[in-house]
Amino acid sequence: DFRFTRGTERFLLEATVVDYSEAEQGRRQLKDQLLDMVDDAFDADFFVSIDFAAEGTEMPSRSEVVRPLEDWLNGLDWKLATKNSERAIFPELRINARDWTIEFTAFAKSESSRGDQSFRMIGSGPMYGGMIEERTPLVSDLRSKATRYGRPTEPLVLAALCLRDFVD
Repeated sequence: DFRFTRGTERFLLEATVVDYSEAEQGRRQLKDQLLDMVDDAFDADFFVSIDFAAEGTEMPSRSEVVRPLEDWLNGLDWKLATKNSERAIFPELRINARDWTIEFTAFAKSESSRGDQSFRMIGSGPMYGGMIEERTPLVSDLRSKATRYGRPTEPLVLAALCLRDFVD
């Protein structure tokens, strides 16, 4: 990408951005928008954990997700939920909206937080597990840059801006 020269000293600099594919970025953006939509919901007595049993490709509307969530939470009994939470019994709801399946678990707010408009709806989730393999895309991008011009006669510096979640 660049050739640097000072006097008789020279070197080449190849730069790359290591990011997710456009398709993965689109999926992440949809998920983030859905999480923001749910987090804007409100219930005076409860907050939720959220998990995606099936991640879709089409953004559900607020009326397909938030309205049923708020209606469900509004129908729960705070005193009973508080008592049941001592025995680790928590109400659960599954919503199918477009091609998404979203699972919620309700948790009673503390007495002092009841009615607090600034209390976030999402308390935890979604959670994921598995192997994280960030080396392959990084090595692939660097190898592509390193071999772009054959065997250069000047020193070659490779620079990577890593935007993936777990690149060190």
